Amino acid sequence: MNKSAIRWMAAAGLTAMAAGTAAAEPIDQKTLQREGVRREMTRQAAVRGRAVSVSGSASTIRIQQGPGDQAAARATLLFWSSDQALMSRVQEGFDLVLRESGAAVSFEVKLPSTSGRGRREVTYDLELSVTVPAGARLEVDNEFGDVEVRGVGGPIAVENNSGNITIEGPGDPVTVDGRFGDVVVERALGKVTIATSSGRVRVAEVKGKAVVSSSYGDVEVTGAEAGVAVATSSGNVSASGVRGEAKISASYGNVSARGMAGPVAIAVTSGNVTADDIGDDLSVQCSFGSVRARGVTGDLGVKGASTPIHAEEIEGNVTVENSFGGVHIDGVSGAVTVGNQSGSVTVRGLQGRALSAEHTVAVSFGDVEFAWPAGRPVSYRLETSFGGIRSDLPASARESGSSVKVLEGRIGSGGAVLTLSAQSGGITLISK
Repeated sequence: MNKSAIRWMAAAGLTAMAAGTAAAEPIDQKTLQREGVRREMTRQAAVRGRAVSVSGSASTIRIQQGPGDQAAARATLLFWSSDQALMSRVQEGFDLVLRESGAAVSFEVKLPSTSGRGRREVTYDLELSVTVPAGARLEVDNEFGDVEVRGVGGPIAVENNSGNITIEGPGDPVTVDGRFGDVVVERALGKVTIATSSGRVRVAEVKGKAVVSSSYGDVEVTGAEAGVAVATSSGNVSASGVRGEAKISASYGNVSARGMAGPVAIAVTSGNVTADDIGDDLSVQCSFGSVRARGVTGDLGVKGASTPIHAEEIEGNVTVENSFGGVHIDGVSGAVTVGNQSGSVTVRGLQGRALSAEHTVAVSFGDVEFAWPAGRPVSYRLETSFGGIRSDLPASARESGSSVKVLEGRIGSGGAVLTLSAQSGGITLISK
């Protein structure tokens, strides 16, 4: 089909005016069924291990597994125009072309050009249905219209300029280039790679790695067994049940990661981050949004800018660098290191290895509250330039310089080491 002839149509089934004139009111489906041209064509060929290529410039394409070694295609056209000569030309020129080579069996739908002078109204529905052998290698190219591939079980490459793409039960690998429209890939046997300009993306239950690049639209990945890599310019990202390494970046949007079995790295320019039940290390970079992390088996590292941070039940070390925003840490089994330019810091619930680790909290503007388990050995140094110091533990006070207040003390021998400081803010050491 001459692609330039159909670029003024948004999708199959659209009514428009040719020659650049304004669109008219579309005719109803009854009129299309009663007065339109209906054509149907079929083609088939033995595949014999070759790839199957399917292209339809402005059609809905549906592909599924068929019997034996045959690839069979059926193209169905329902066409109406206010120009009777055009209707005749379409009826005569419509074709389903079959080509064979040593490498591939190809099906292509062709329509005559619908361009011309004068005012004309055009409406059509075009559907291409294809069956292929189990495990066949598929290549699909479409301009306008939805693409559906179900239960084929072979490697698949799909390119679609405008329309939704749905793929269920493919083999390895799967490659999708969908510029405008939603993309769904489920139960893939290997790696899935998706690139889309605008549309929602959903990937579920894949045996390989899921790689997704999206400009505008939400992304959801569940059950990827070999890791995930997601990059989006604008849209929320949700990942769950992923094994292997996970890397997620979003310029504008929220990120959620839950039930992850491998290391997770998240970077967000503007948006919130929520991470829960992470079976390895978690690394987060976040600007202009909050970070909430809970149930991390490994280490937690957070770099924030204007970012409130809340972390609970962290089995490894916690390292936080933040510019503006409060930091709350509760239930840590490793060392705690926090640097915060502006915002309060609270540390509670230390346990396990944390009771013999070195902990450092430094705040420029804000209060520090640190809870230490009663009776556990520890040495500590509390220091502030402008603010008060209070300690439930025995300590000796002294001043260093003109305004710096220092409180130092020790309980027992060995144990942990605490260094808490604030340039402008109070420091409280609680025994509980």
